[in-house]
Amino acid sequence: MAKPQITIKRHSSNANQYGRYGKTRAEEDARRYLREKEELEREKDNIRNALVLLRKEKRGAKERMKMATDKQRLALEESVAQLEASCQVKESECVDLELKLTQVKENLKKSLAGGALGAPAESKQVNKKTQKTEVPYNDSIIPVNCASEMRKRPLSIYASTKGNVMQKAKEWESKKGMC
Repeated sequence: MAKPQITIKRHSSNANQYGRYGKTRAEEDARRYLREKEELEREKDNIRNALVLLRKEKRGAKERMKMATDKQRLALEESVAQLEASCQVKESECVDLELKLTQVKENLKKSLAGGALGAPAESKQVNKKTQKTEVPYNDSIIPVNCASEMRKRPLSIYASTKGNVMQKAKEWESKKGMC
């Protein structure tokens, strides 16, 4: 009896991978993004609460600094500086978390749309490729003799190509002579 060349281990993690790429992929992605969104919102609330406490401490330290002596004032100024630095750190954490949360919300919308918008990772690459704009015809384009290409050009360029060949040659010669 020959052994199969490829064996698939059917652990819980592999089973989840198979389901993820099956027809329930969008639902599983939506559940995952929903959990991630809730976790990020809880973390955001914790950071905001810590930020509020730090600002209250800073305000209290500033008020105590007004009534303090010189030695106490120096210590309070150092603590206020430390509190300001920790406030800035918390604010930057909050901004980063907000960016992550926005991205998760976008991915959640895409997965709730049933995958009609494509996979979240693939959509960014597709958007970059589709943003190419068609360049309008200008005077520096090489002339084309194909009639269908001539019709695609704007009327002003198309009309300027018609006319007496000798007249065009004379105009070209006069322009060349001026330069």
